[in-house]
Amino acid sequence: MPGLLNVVIFPTGRHYLAPSDKLDHKVAKILQVPNATRSRIGRGQYLTPSEHNPVGLLEEALVDVIAADPIHQRICKELGKNLPFTRLDELAHNALVKGLIDKDEAAILVKAEESRLRSINVDDFDPEELATKPVKLPEKVRKVEAA
Repeated sequence: MPGLLNVVIFPTGRHYLAPSDKLDHKVAKILQVPNATRSRIGRGQYLTPSEHNPVGLLEEALVDVIAADPIHQRICKELGKNLPFTRLDELAHNALVKGLIDKDEAAILVKAEESRLRSINVDDFDPEELATKPVKLPEKVRKVEAA
């Protein structure tokens, strides 16, 4: 059946090629950094961050993460470790205690972690909400009576 469907939809064959992984990678890089191309593609989007605008919240998270990246890099360099870009709130606390960063930089890391988690933890349900409820069986099955 799929062969027949292809003949019906594409009687002369496919006339397009899927983009290469190399091109996908280039586009992803462009979209991950604020630049003129990204702004042109997103022109007209409502990007004000609010509880009811997830795209605006994602945009805010991008700005927060970009602001936190140089601080994270500096901490990694000072510690001589390549730390993952996760648990930035804990990293901020530890770096603040060690005197590697000041309170403003710690606040930037904490805000970036909050934004990062808000972007990742979508549709966070309590396990009890996801559990199935026991099915109530009818006490007695009703039978149709003859007329």
